[in-house]
Amino acid sequence: KKFQKSIYKSKKCVIIYKQYSCNVFEKKVTILNCLYKSLRGKILMNAYIGEYTDYMRNTCHKSANTVESYKRDITQYITYLSELGISNIKRTTQTNVLSYIMLLQKMGRATSTVSRVIASIRSYYLYLLRNGQIDSDPTTTLTSPRIEKKPPQALTSNEVTLLLEQPKLSDNKGIRDKAMLELLYATGIRVSE
Repeated sequence: KKFQKSIYKSKKCVIIYKQYSCNVFEKKVTILNCLYKSLRGKILMNAYIGEYTDYMRNTCHKSANTVESYKRDITQYITYLSELGISNIKRTTQTNVLSYIMLLQKMGRATSTVSRVIASIRSYYLYLLRNGQIDSDPTTTLTSPRIEKKPPQALTSNEVTLLLEQPKLSDNKGIRDKAMLELLYATGIRVSE
């Protein structure tokens, strides 16, 4: 019988067949098994993300924006891990997390963004640890970068004059707005107060 050597490539695996007489069905099953093994970890990690977002939404009562931001951060982190060939979250190390953070910094992400990503990843690993999905938390000694506090910008006297002249005093809303602006300006109170 004739010797054949076939190579099938997927994104994560390479199958080399040395066959004498192998039918097409057996080849397809072998390829599917290889794909399943390579994708199984990613599927599980994505399932954990779904459970984690449900936990954040229903148990922690986080806002929709916070849940979406954390989900996006974790999804990008999982994608990074899969690019490294890590298909099981249990196999991640502190080095993996640090290299991801360094990559974000090299990409020019803002310090506040990097801090949020660290908080997202830390929260995710804590969730996995509490639910028995991982044995140890690689983020325990991870520290967030210091966020630079910027002093508030003051308006010039011309800008203040223009601002105070904006409300139209012809109706009650205009009078209310003028009073609020005068109060803010006269007392130096912050808008949030």
